[in-house]
Formats: sequence, structure tokens, C-alpha cells
Amino acid sequence: MIVGITDRSLYKEEGVYHMWIDHFLQSPKVDFLIIREKDLSLDDYDKLIEKILDRNTMYKDKIRIHTHDAIAMKHGIDRLHLPEYLINRSMPKNFKLSYSTHPKTHNLDYIYERCDFFLVSPVLATTCKPGARAIDRKLLSKLNVHYGDKMVLLGGLDATTIESFKKEGFRHFALRSQLECYIGDGPQSDIFT
Repeated sequence: MIVGITDRSLYKEEGVYHMWIDHFLQSPKVDFLIIREKDLSLDDYDKLIEKILDRNTMYKDKIRIHTHDAIAMKHGIDRLHLPEYLINRSMPKNFKLSYSTHPKTHNLDYIYERCDFFLVSPVLATTCKPGARAIDRKLLSKLNVHYGDKMVLLGGLDATTIESFKKEGFRHFALRSQLECYIGDGPQSDIFT
């Protein structure tokens, strides 16, 4: 499974940002796309979702709304991604949930039972969270035995590190800044086949 995570700050022009969202949603290599953009007001986030759906209606099932259940319901999207601090939040039963978590801070059995998948991060050093320590590789391997069918690795991944994780039996990855490298026709694009 490949989970993409949007980040407008990576693109200088709005048109380029929307072009990449279209590309991510339409790519058969990307299973889900979390529309993260946490810095937007609710009104601006709602407008962003409207624009994305206007351009990509047939890919609605790949979209994961980040945090905003009311916006998801308004647009008929039943997939919601919740950050770690909302893991215990009560949600309507019709939502298909995914979570972001850090293995040492939450009961993964509880998360596992409630979600389609969950992101664990950072698995490596990353510029997104410069002060965060990477999760111990031995711990990740133990977690993979119990939760590997739903556990998605995030943070510091590139072609080399993904290949290394795949050799260790990990199957699911989430990408933000590196996503566009893997879904085109370039030399790294076959890493997820």
C-alpha cells in the first residue's frame, strides 16, 4: 500500500500543486491520498476539497480528509485520517479511519481494531520533524509481525530506504516530499511494484 500525503509548501505555484494532486489521485500506484493542509482555515480547507473533487470525482474513494469530519460528510467522503491526539475521539460508524501514531504512546491493539491502516513515524530522521527520534528498527520489526497488514511507515523514506525496509518484510509506505519521485515513469517508479 502506498499512502500519499499532500503538502502545499512543496510547490511554489497553486496550479502545480493541483496538477500533482490530480496525478497522485489518478496514479494506480497510490492507494490513498491524505489531504493534510492543516494550516488552512476550515473554510479554505472546504474550498480546497471542493476544487479537488471538481477535478477528480471518480477518485473520491482514494481521498482521506485530515481531521475535519464535518467537511468529509459534506462532500460525501467516508474516509478520515486522524492525528495522534484524536485517536480516542468518538467518530460516526460510517467513517473508514486511518491514524497517525507513535508506537510508544498508544495502545496499537486499540488502533488496529478501529482503522483501515495507521501511519507510524518517524521511521528515519526527517526534515519534517527535525527533533523527533526515529523509531527503533527492532521495535518496528516486532510491530510488523503483529500489525504489518495495517502498519504504514512514514518519515525519511527514499528509494534506498524503502528497498531496505521491503527486504525486511515491510509492505506499506507513506510519502510526502518523495511521492512524486515514485509515481511517474522515472527510474525509481518501479519500487512499489
